Parts: sequence; structure tokens; C-alpha cells
Amino acid sequence: MPIRHLRRIPSTILAKVGALPSDLVAVGAFVGVTDADLRKGRYAGVGLRYSEDGPVFSEVVLPSAELGPFCRRNADNYYVTRIAPARPKLFVALRTKRSRKAMRLLPVALERVVQSTKPRRERILVFAKQLHLEVTQVGADMDKGRYAFGFRLAEPLSRDTPAFAASLLESLNLLAECVGVIDVFEWESSPADLFETIRVPWELLPPGQRDTDLKRIVSRYSRMTSAQRIRLEDRYDYLRGLSPQAFVQGAGKFSRYFGAMFATNLVVLENIDYGNAIYVMFDDWAKWSQFSRSELLTSGQIGAAFVRIPHVSGWKAGVAALIETKRLGR
Repeated sequence: MPIRHLRRIPSTILAKVGALPSDLVAVGAFVGVTDADLRKGRYAGVGLRYSEDGPVFSEVVLPSAELGPFCRRNADNYYVTRIAPARPKLFVALRTKRSRKAMRLLPVALERVVQSTKPRRERILVFAKQLHLEVTQVGADMDKGRYAFGFRLAEPLSRDTPAFAASLLESLNLLAECVGVIDVFEWESSPADLFETIRVPWELLPPGQRDTDLKRIVSRYSRMTSAQRIRLEDRYDYLRGLSPQAFVQGAGKFSRYFGAMFATNLVVLENIDYGNAIYVMFDDWAKWSQFSRSELLTSGQIGAAFVRIPHVSGWKAGVAALIETKRLGR
């Protein structure tokens, strides 16, 4: 489900912008896409279409105006209505006096009279910016019909400009309408290079294929009990209901872990073995996810780099609240 329109910039985005080494900020995100998504036309508004030989797309595309109000204003000129201040009216009045002898009005002097009018509405034409979207395929599993794409608005934002905050909020809403997720990166880094830094040792699984994802996670277990299977389905369905950008599956020694990615700096990692806690990780999550439980607990980074939430009563509400706070900046 696409992200809601933002009224303000999420705190996670602000923190990431502040940590970028460059003043030029790229607004973009990584998205997992399946053949089923392409057949349904889920990403037709940004030029992605289904083909038996793989996705068909343009590297630079103008998002369709039908995707939402931000895309519509980006593609087409539009009018805005504003209340204009009252304008003073200046006119000259003739002051007279009555003559008793002549029994008539005699001119005495001319006076300047100023009278204010009521505020009025004005329609102003705003020209569309027509920001284009860069589309890069950064991964593919042709046999399973799964693909990873990087999307980035084609023009960077400069933190030095006075209108940076307003432009960033507008760009985030534009991207959300296009692909349903938001993120920011350093402009000088290409989407392909960024994807390499976040996927190891985790495999990206596009959301939406429940049975296939569950089968894939189960395949990493040499043996799974019925209780573990029930916990797996429950926790998978719960994370899926929070509308992640993609699911991630551990590889190698992390094969018993899976998780949900809500942004490149917001990932929930889960282990269905009894007694394990859920971890919500922020920046450098790929690095912190390689630490053992004891190393994490003694790292001194609880609350800064990650949050540990034990599977006790109310843990789902706690995870949902944390994700909502970090993703939407509430």
C-alpha cells in the first residue's frame, strides 16, 4: 500500500539528510517488483511494463499525471487561487457650501478621498516543473520473476537553498505517489552502488507474494516445527500489514532471519526461534545485523543504532508505533 501524503518531513529523512557528506541530496528509493506487479500495471505510471524477456522500462520518465495530485501538478500547468489584499481607491470629491443669497451650492474646494475595497480572489498560473524520474534495474531473479529497481528524481536538491525544506517535502510526496516509498541519498552515489551497500548479506524479496515468500523462508530451515511455522506466518503477515518497501531474507549464518525494509535506514529483523526479540535497526543496519545478540547488547548503541523489542505482550503495538514514528516523523 502506498505511503500517505506527508504534511511534514519524517524525522528519519531529516536525520539522514543531515548525515549526508554532500550538500546535494537525491530523492529516491529502492523497490522490489514482481512479474505479477508488472502484469497488473502497478508501475505503469513510471514506465515499467511486463515482458516475457523481463521488465520493459525507460531510464528517464516523466511520471504520469494520473498517479496523484503531486504528479499532476508536476506534469501539467495549474492555477492557484489566493486572497489578494484590499486595494485603496483614490478619487477626487468636490466640497460645496450652500449660498443663502443665491439659494444654490457653491464650489469651495477639491478634496482627495481614499476608500479601501474588499479583499478579492486572484487566480495565478503556476508552470509545471516536470521533474523526471530516473529508473535503474539493480537486481533480477528471472527464474522467479523478481526484480529490484532504484528510482531517483533526476534533479538534486541543494541544502544551501532557502526553499530546500519545501522542495524536499514536495519531492518526497511526488516520489511516494510514483512508487509508494521514500528515501534520500547522496547525489554523487549511483543507485547501483547504493544497492550493493544495503543488500549484503541480505536478499531482497519484493512484497506481495505471500506463499512464495513463506516457502522461501521455510527452505532455509533444515527442519521447522508446527509451532515455528505458526509463528512465521503470524509475524510475516504482521510485518506485511505495515506496508514495507520489501522483505529481506538472511543468507549464510543469517539464514534463519528475515525482515521488512521500510527505508534503507529503517529495517525490522525477525527470528522465529522461541525467545528471540525483534530488532528495529536504523542507519548502517547491514553492519549491525551481522553482530551477535550479546555483541549488540554490549555495544552501547541501543536506542541509537537499533531498538530491541522482546516478544512479550504488546510487542506488535510497540513495533508499529516505532515504525510509524520513524517513517512518518510523528
